[in-house]
Amino acid sequence: MAVIQDRLSIAANTRIKNVLAGSVFQFLRTDSEVRLGIVTTAAGGVLPGVRAKFAIGDLIVAESIKVKAEKGVNQGVDANTDLQYVDFGRERDSLGLEVENLLGAAVEVEYYLLIT
Repeated sequence: MAVIQDRLSIAANTRIKNVLAGSVFQFLRTDSEVRLGIVTTAAGGVLPGVRAKFAIGDLIVAESIKVKAEKGVNQGVDANTDLQYVDFGRERDSLGLEVENLLGAAVEVEYYLLIT
């Protein structure tokens, strides 16, 4: 089992093509189930200008994900309830997580990947 959890600040009107690029977990080591949770640390609800795309190998698991906003800066991803996107990958498949902020201000995004 591997867990990848990170929080990053994304500048206004910015897209990060793959936040997992360069990670030791970017490529699956064995056939695996992969679960993703992603939230912004802002007022509750959904920020329509913060979107994500999640891919495993050539398969786009979810596109134009409207990232849920959590109440409170330290709330973060709840591994019990926020791992909403689940699929399977093969050994050596690349994991991709693109995040885009279309808002006029920077936001913090936290993601949590569970690989089993």
